[in-house]
Amino acid sequence: LVRGTVVALLAYAVEHKARQCDEFWVSFAQANLRAWRVTSGNRRLLEVASEAWSRVETTGEWLAEQAEVDVHLGNYGAAALRFSRLLEEENDALVVLRIAMLYQHGMQHHSQAIALLYRLVTAGDVCGMSGADLLFLLARAYDSWATELETRMQRDNQFEKQREADEAAATAKGMYVKLHSS
Repeated sequence: LVRGTVVALLAYAVEHKARQCDEFWVSFAQANLRAWRVTSGNRRLLEVASEAWSRVETTGEWLAEQAEVDVHLGNYGAAALRFSRLLEEENDALVVLRIAMLYQHGMQHHSQAIALLYRLVTAGDVCGMSGADLLFLLARAYDSWATELETRMQRDNQFEKQREADEAAATAKGMYVKLHSS
């Protein structure tokens, strides 16, 4: 109820041209994002948050929230750019993991996801995940990549990708075997 009231008051301020500095737009965007998190499903709240974010200069302070809005709106390219900028500024393992998942599941850029996940696996236990958890995610990324290549080969008659698909599938299988035996 309180969040809804805050969002309504801020929307009223927008309609009536209240003094609107960066601080106002950031508050407006954050209020809509928080309201969306509570209601989880009202796309209009995300759209309003995105519009508000577009009115402020993008800085590291708000990149994660802006990227979250982009992801939920399906603007994966914009989200990846924001996460990449955030990674340059913070170099946080959780950000690396979020970017990897975005590349793999949102954008189907499996090779980029694999590179980032490999980086996490070699770093050891991160983000509250064990090495085995991270290895499983890496194996899934290889598996998804192999499936994507197989689909592309059959759809577009690109049979030169067969070796690459076979290597990705074999890598995934090897990782699954290693996980199962440990």
